[in-house]
Amino acid sequence: MAKGEAIRPDDLPAEVRSGGGVSVAPATGQALGQAPLPTDGNDTGSIVPPIDAAKVAAAYNIRIYTIAIGDPASVGEEALDIDTIERVTEITGGESFEALDQQALQRAYHTIAELEPDLYETISFRPRQSLHWLPLCVALIFYTLYHGYRTWHAWRVLRSTRDSHAA
Repeated sequence: MAKGEAIRPDDLPAEVRSGGGVSVAPATGQALGQAPLPTDGNDTGSIVPPIDAAKVAAAYNIRIYTIAIGDPASVGEEALDIDTIERVTEITGGESFEALDQQALQRAYHTIAELEPDLYETISFRPRQSLHWLPLCVALIFYTLYHGYRTWHAWRVLRSTRDSHAA
């Protein structure tokens, strides 16, 4: 695709396409709290109509950010359905974007990323006191035991050889 060229639904990944247009229903399957949805607004094979899918998403507190893609001059089945696009975002509390070229698509995704930052819940444990001395103590104990045993063993060998020479 050349720079500045219009985006067609066929330019998108297969998982967001359905038939010749882009299906609205798969976005409700993402339980992320937000779902960016590149679409031409046409329902081209989804089991659930777009407005009903938006109501389901809204029930699960999922905001759908629609990105209108396609050629605004097209007519018929390939025409942009702006009314459906705006209704979906209105129902879910998201926003609509128009991406008629690659730069506009990148700006839309960037804006959505700013509106919906990725939040991660983490659990971490940080000891309140330093524990570095524990492995040092274990090492010191093993060092002392090893060298104590070697010294004791050497002493016994020396003693037994001295006792055998004395007898």
